[in-house]
Amino acid sequence: MDAGPRPVYLFGVRDNDKARLATISCLEFQRRRLPFKSVMVHQDFEGGLTRKDRTRITSAADKQFPSLDDFRENGALFLERERAA
Repeated sequence: MDAGPRPVYLFGVRDNDKARLATISCLEFQRRRLPFKSVMVHQDFEGGLTRKDRTRITSAADKQFPSLDDFRENGALFLERERAA
């Protein structure tokens, strides 16, 4: 049965706390086998997160933009491609 396109969940990540919440959310959605695509938009991926949190979120996320500027530049094209898939 085709349930239509998968929803895209967009997470804004500015610090370790937000990274952990986004990671936990994605892992729970995956555990429940929900159809979705996760997109993380970081304020500052390298400087804003600890190494452990960068590793965890990278493992859980489908797509990441390391900065808001990168999302502004490339996000629309990515979301357009997702919609067409």
